[in-house]
Amino acid sequence: MRTVFTTVCAALVSLSSTTFAGHRDALQAYETATTLFKSRSEAGSVEKMIPLLTGALDETQDEGLRYKILVLHSRALYWQGTQTEDTEKKKEIHLAGNAIAKDARDENPDFADALYFEAAHLGRWAEANGIVQSLVKKGEVMDTLEEIFDLDTVKLNNGEPVYEDGEPVLVAGEEFEGFGADRILGRLYFKLPGWAGGSLEKALRHLGNAYENAPEYALNVIYYAEALYGSNKADREKAKQVLDKMLQQDPNTYNLLRLPETQQEFKDARKIRNEMT
Repeated sequence: MRTVFTTVCAALVSLSSTTFAGHRDALQAYETATTLFKSRSEAGSVEKMIPLLTGALDETQDEGLRYKILVLHSRALYWQGTQTEDTEKKKEIHLAGNAIAKDARDENPDFADALYFEAAHLGRWAEANGIVQSLVKKGEVMDTLEEIFDLDTVKLNNGEPVYEDGEPVLVAGEEFEGFGADRILGRLYFKLPGWAGGSLEKALRHLGNAYENAPEYALNVIYYAEALYGSNKADREKAKQVLDKMLQQDPNTYNLLRLPETQQEFKDARKIRNEMT
């Protein structure tokens, strides 16, 4: 009996050691992938992340780490999709990113991060697929975004989580990605035809909230200005002022955490501003 007990204990210790080693390796892979994402504009960086993240997911059963791995994977695919020119490939990437975000939501349904990428990927897929042709997904996107307003996310300072007494500080989920839920909802209301639920009034409300609270996200500025320009004469002048104010800034220092995105968004903003008469 003593021999059996000793054997079982040894097996449990061995299993525990293996589990710990796998978790440690998964954490290291996640941290490496996080570093690679900071260099996402460099060729091959995102491509190197994907096998690291899929491998890390197989190595750990820790729900918290699995959630972070899946969210980062979805975020990486979002970047990859926005940088892809081929329409069919773009749609394929964003649908894959949406599926991974749903997996993340299954790991932790209480945080906004996964829901944001779930909706963001579908929004980009709809852009590539055609807004009207993608109306079948409209309800899913809007319901997902609306849910974000009832959830939390971890407060960040210069991209790093903020802790108090060893616990992460939580803020309203709508703050995730620069009030991203407002940005996507507002863009949808702006792009959708009226018969399909489009509303300039709702677009301006959501986009105005994103702009007022997170102007460091250049996309908030662009989307808000475009919606304003679609309104009355006074708002068209305000749209120009909103873009001019941002374009006076240096895109290389405007938002260092989103440098690759911001550089491209400034180019887009200049093009849009030049088309405003």
